[in-house]
Amino acid sequence: MDRSDLLNMLDLENGSEFTYFENLADLLETDGERPPEALVPLLEEVDMSVFSELLENYFDDLMDHLPNNGVDIYNILEAEKRTLVSLSGNVLSGEEDSLRRLSDELERFHTWFSLTENCVCSNDETNESRMMPLRDALSQHRLSGLDGSSWSFDFDEALGYEVEDYIVSFEELAESGLESEER
Repeated sequence: MDRSDLLNMLDLENGSEFTYFENLADLLETDGERPPEALVPLLEEVDMSVFSELLENYFDDLMDHLPNNGVDIYNILEAEKRTLVSLSGNVLSGEEDSLRRLSDELERFHTWFSLTENCVCSNDETNESRMMPLRDALSQHRLSGLDGSSWSFDFDEALGYEVEDYIVSFEELAESGLESEER
């Protein structure tokens, strides 16, 4: 897969059009593996301040719709959000090799979230259980809220995801300090 394949998958003409929540959802939720280096040419064209905001919104939406027993998954998603937002900030500030690190981390998350069958989902009415990726388990949870079905979710196998060390920039520290003072 190369840049043009990725743009076709996302239904975009170029990376500068990557401005919508759906673009990020498509990027992180698609089936099929892709080499991290396929993301670099796309990310070079993306407005990183917009991308950072999309990441925050996407992860906040995920975390707002977790099952009651999803506290540990919430913590992983929160840490991953901070990591990805920080990495996108590093790209904005021109830090060396930050684009490659961001693409590697995005693909690592994509594999864990959308491709790896790491959740057991059980229909409480039929006692049917099946393994599925976290992406699909969270979709099933949302669907059960709409169709009234009852499902149980076991996230134990997904808890092995290790979030890379979160590096806080001085700018982020200053901004969070200002936000705290304003409250």
